[in-house]
Amino acid sequence: MGKPARPKPQGLLNVSPPLFFIGMLQLEVDIRRNNWNSRPKSKLKWMLKMAGITFLIAIVFAFVSELITATGSIIFSVLVLIFLVVIHCLFDIIGTAVAAADLAPFIAMSSRKVRGSRESVILIKNAEKVSNVCNDVIGDICGIVSGAAMAAIIISIVKNNSAITDGKEMWLSIFFAATVSAVTVGCKAFGKQLAMRRSKDIIHLCGYLISLLKRQEKK
Repeated sequence: MGKPARPKPQGLLNVSPPLFFIGMLQLEVDIRRNNWNSRPKSKLKWMLKMAGITFLIAIVFAFVSELITATGSIIFSVLVLIFLVVIHCLFDIIGTAVAAADLAPFIAMSSRKVRGSRESVILIKNAEKVSNVCNDVIGDICGIVSGAAMAAIIISIVKNNSAITDGKEMWLSIFFAATVSAVTVGCKAFGKQLAMRRSKDIIHLCGYLISLLKRQEKK
């Protein structure tokens, strides 16, 4: 019958363990060194770009907040406040979903030329930037302007009700701040759970809307 042929030893067995691990460590150091040499420029460029965009958006929103305070309308201020809370929660959902979404299904959808899948792939590949814009930039600006709207509501209530003293005005401000904060945090907590469970559907919807906007621009 003869003896069956045994598998031949590979070249890695001829390398001593210390030299093998030293080589692997050196390879990891080289990879990290190359990555860190290429990252700072792109990170600095991104930081400067986001700082400029945030500055311009903050100017616009500050102007809007001044208009809200100047009008003194309680109904208008409440509507603006509700709108800002909704926008804050929606963008927080998008930022969480893009960080949790898997890229593979959208690549398969893109190969079948499903509308919005290509835009979804771009969003997921730039998840860090998208999350930064949605969660940080939009969230902070909405928080600032919602504070201005809340202040306008309190000022209008105090002006229209002479029975409210300084002590009552302080407690009224605390009550409104706590209420708005609780509603915002509660909605964001629910939105994060939804974004984690339905990240694929949320990102596909965003990609579909972006594709429609691109189509309108081309026309």
